[in-house]
Amino acid sequence: MNFFSHYYIDKEKQDPYFIFGTLLPELMPHFNQFLRKAVYGSDMTKANPTFLQIFEGIKRHYEVDKLFHNHDFFKQHTHFIKETILANPQLQSIHYRTFFFAHIALELMIDRLVINAENTEPEKFYQFLNSVDTSIIEAYFTFIGKNEMFPIFLKTYERHIRMRFLYYYPNNEKFTQALLMLYSKINTNMPPLATNTHLTATLLQIEAKLQQEILIFVSDFKKQLNQQTA
Repeated sequence: MNFFSHYYIDKEKQDPYFIFGTLLPELMPHFNQFLRKAVYGSDMTKANPTFLQIFEGIKRHYEVDKLFHNHDFFKQHTHFIKETILANPQLQSIHYRTFFFAHIALELMIDRLVINAENTEPEKFYQFLNSVDTSIIEAYFTFIGKNEMFPIFLKTYERHIRMRFLYYYPNNEKFTQALLMLYSKINTNMPPLATNTHLTATLLQIEAKLQQEILIFVSDFKKQLNQQTA
């Protein structure tokens, strides 16, 4: 799931640093490659309560992702998006690793539909990010032996606050651009502007078909996860 969905699922949790932990793998570039081993290899018997909450939030992030990516909803809907893209000859330039495209398209579409349904959520999200004490996060990076990675995190964190990406999601063209920006990480043959127009139209058709299913799924999935951890 994308960063906003991780926040949305657990935003009612009492400890803000648990919530922050659920976001950290999304806010830290190359988290898996450089930090996951350090996080799980740290001696948590020496951690203070705040560091324990961050650690529990990180674990929660991966638990939620595992459940989501193994869910029939994810499998069925990524397949539908993939086949819809492949069936459109006007979208030839994204007929490459199309499953990856469908994966990120579904995750961002979930965020977009939740934001459209509850338009106060982006402001609450950025208020939350602004409430985080970054000196505590810096101390956590030092605790896990990766203090040199803190400036990289801080750059991304400040960029999220400055750019406020969630406010772009309701705009159809900017939503497509955000999706293509993520897709460009594995496909440097970016679609021409004309393709962007066709892609936006296709995404709107997909969204119209899946909207109710997605919103019902998010509500049910959130309830399921909260019942498991109650």
